Amino acid sequence: MRYEGLSRFLSQILRHTPHEIGLELDEYGYADIDVLIIKANNQGSRIEKEQILALCSNSDRFKIKGNRIKATKGHSFPIKPDEEGARPPEALYHSTSSKLRDTILKEGLKPLKLSSVYLFENYVDAYIFAGRKEPAIIVVDAAQMYADDHQFYTSGDGTWFTDACPSKYLRVENNIHNIYRLYKKKITVTTYYKKFFNTDYVVNNNYNFGYFGLPVRSCWMCKKKPVYGSLSYHFQKDNAVCQEYDYAMHVKGRHKLLACYLGHSEAQNQNFIMASASVILDLEIEVVPDIDDIKGGVVIGIICPNCGKETSTGSWYFGQGYICTCPDCKKDLLQMDRTEVYTEAYQE
Repeated sequence: MRYEGLSRFLSQILRHTPHEIGLELDEYGYADIDVLIIKANNQGSRIEKEQILALCSNSDRFKIKGNRIKATKGHSFPIKPDEEGARPPEALYHSTSSKLRDTILKEGLKPLKLSSVYLFENYVDAYIFAGRKEPAIIVVDAAQMYADDHQFYTSGDGTWFTDACPSKYLRVENNIHNIYRLYKKKITVTTYYKKFFNTDYVVNNNYNFGYFGLPVRSCWMCKKKPVYGSLSYHFQKDNAVCQEYDYAMHVKGRHKLLACYLGHSEAQNQNFIMASASVILDLEIEVVPDIDDIKGGVVIGIICPNCGKETSTGSWYFGQGYICTCPDCKKDLLQMDRTEVYTEAYQE
């Protein structure tokens, strides 16, 4: 089984449906690895123990203790934490929909479909986890809860868990713009396209919808590195989508990050079109430093100078040397010469 498929399979079985393969978990959520493999393979899977060990060595989704494995979080049934309680930060954060804000302030935070209440050390992580377009940020007085003998547990990646948060420890962050105070960087991506026609190209600003790829070495959120080349964050408006590709360029997974899109622009001379786009964000990302390895760039829409067909460069995951060809007349139009990434401190 491929690693991306194995990760999804283990997440589903260990978090939600162990009964589907007749697997029993202990009170802490652990399953015997050998039994899991036998049960899964009896249902038609092809899983080897070495695959599970390799996957877990590079993922914080799972935890291995001896010959047992568990999902570290996300259970839809109750389990006991096998970690000792930990002292939380002064404040922790939870993101919910604006419609539930008043109910939560009155009744407190409850785990609902998950086995625990999920809390985070900053606004951005809370926002990302909830995936809300218009979130209500709940601030939890974690220090006082801890002083009052409420137990907290952490998975070690900035995520915290507790059984419930009574309403007296909660308040709403009314100024949602405080989320944006975490955005301290302005990142500008500029892609240089070499022209095949010695003429001014008609650039359609409405065709690319603001897409561009920011080439990075590893994802800030999932902490995974691509199997081949570099991966990129695809930006559109106020979201950044992490795209992971394997060597065959098949999508492995995606998730959205919080960003503030500033817009894009184009300029051209006799030989090149220069397309730029910018965002504001505060993600600890490692931008690809060497030009030859870059996958990603600013997408532009153009009109073919030969036949008038409208097309797009589609360059959010292609790299240096990629040639954009007209879909109708098959003429080569542009070639990606290079992509440059410039990072600066953002000043409002």
